[in-house]
Amino acid sequence: MTADLVDEAFWHELVERAASVGQQCPYLFDTALRNEGARGDGLRNTIEAVLRRVAQRKRTTRTEVARALGRHHAPAQVYRAINRLIDTDFLGEEDGRLELLDPVFALWLALEPTRRDPHNAVQNPQSRQRLLAWFEAQHAHDRQTMGELFERRVENLIRQFRGQIVDGRLFGADEPVRVPTTREAGAFRVDDPRGQYSERADTYEVDIVTLGDSPADCWAIEAKHRRGAITRPMVEWFLRSADVVARVYALRFAQLWIVAPRDIRPDAAELAREHGVLTSGLRQLERLDRIVRASLDAILAGET
Repeated sequence: MTADLVDEAFWHELVERAASVGQQCPYLFDTALRNEGARGDGLRNTIEAVLRRVAQRKRTTRTEVARALGRHHAPAQVYRAINRLIDTDFLGEEDGRLELLDPVFALWLALEPTRRDPHNAVQNPQSRQRLLAWFEAQHAHDRQTMGELFERRVENLIRQFRGQIVDGRLFGADEPVRVPTTREAGAFRVDDPRGQYSERADTYEVDIVTLGDSPADCWAIEAKHRRGAITRPMVEWFLRSADVVARVYALRFAQLWIVAPRDIRPDAAELAREHGVLTSGLRQLERLDRIVRASLDAILAGET
């Protein structure tokens, strides 16, 4: 359970109409507008305007609210609406500053106009900029999540390796390849704040290192999920990271392997071949997965 996970769950509860918080906030809003006397004294529209203004500006003053709403609401009406909302515990006032007492309700109110009229929000430059910033942040988060899921997928496959001999073309090789017998698998990282292994401070990491029954089972694997193909600098960095990790942890890698959904560029593939690095794309990974599952099924069938 991480802070990011809790944050994401909260936002889903807040903006999805079927979620409990997403249903409670409209109820609170309707309650504020239906306060006793609001219909009879013409405050309903003014109360709504005040609530939305305070939600957008957070801590603000009566004067600022009255000035902002002055085009459509008389100052006296605004002050009466503010008093009504304070009396009914929707607004609080401290040191001359107004704020909504329920911070979750305040967030919902600030987001609701965009949800109700997305076309209008896109026409507004400030709203459009906020939406773009949100989508950019969400996209970055999704890419990171996809990368982590891809690493787990590769690691899960590798943990099922039992020394099978497979077609070398699945690894970009001409000869058959014996996969490791995996007893342990995980990331190995080296922090180098003093630049001991290069000209500057850096961090070196191998996504997955396998350990097994023999030296031949020690592999270094780079699982790289990205939009484009693997580049030559990426191969160079993987070679560097594998070398540093091997030195620090006293390992000897029998094989280096790069797995990437979009495959590898020709110049990068050439460098990988020069250093004996195996390479696989998404289709090769899927074939390996089928081979491993068939092998395990055969073992289980033999045991029964």
